[in-house]
Amino acid sequence: MARIQVLTLPSKGAGDDVDYPFAIVIDEVEHERIANYEGDTVRTVATELFDTTAIVNSTGAVGVIVAAGTLDVA
Repeated sequence: MARIQVLTLPSKGAGDDVDYPFAIVIDEVEHERIANYEGDTVRTVATELFDTTAIVNSTGAVGVIVAAGTLDVA
């Protein structure tokens, strides 16, 4: 099952105008879903399983990282 983590990035700005950027990390994604449609094989890779633009727009993240393996965010 996929995991969702938040990767905090270095803050930007000065004084009272400081931005705290972050990225969303989705790892352990089952990336190879295979379906047969009338004899054709369709393979889906990890990044195709998520609408990363929608995730960025709805969360305010600066980016989304999608990986099949395990990523440890410190």
